[in-house]
Amino acid sequence: MLGFLKLPTVTNNEGPHMFKAIKIILSVLIALMVTVFAVKNSHVVAIDLWPLPLQFKLTLSLVLIGTFAVGALSGGLLVWISQISKRFLKPTEKSSQHTLPKDL
Repeated sequence: MLGFLKLPTVTNNEGPHMFKAIKIILSVLIALMVTVFAVKNSHVVAIDLWPLPLQFKLTLSLVLIGTFAVGALSGGLLVWISQISKRFLKPTEKSSQHTLPKDL
């Protein structure tokens, strides 16, 4: 009915090459977006670390990308720390958490 919406099938021989091409295209698009972002936000800003007598002068794009990176890394670290107890449970404790009692 909607033949134009069907995706082309990928044989085993073409699969890795097509995914490699998609990966390259996405990488180029992301690099282009980062470049445009850096050019548009190239103004120099002063960063003061208030309790310390330190002042840095960086471009706005570096400040924004750095802030994003620090937030992503700290969030990932918090998730990783919260999952430590679940990773190191004994196998018997893991299986008992996911099963219902048999006397129900």
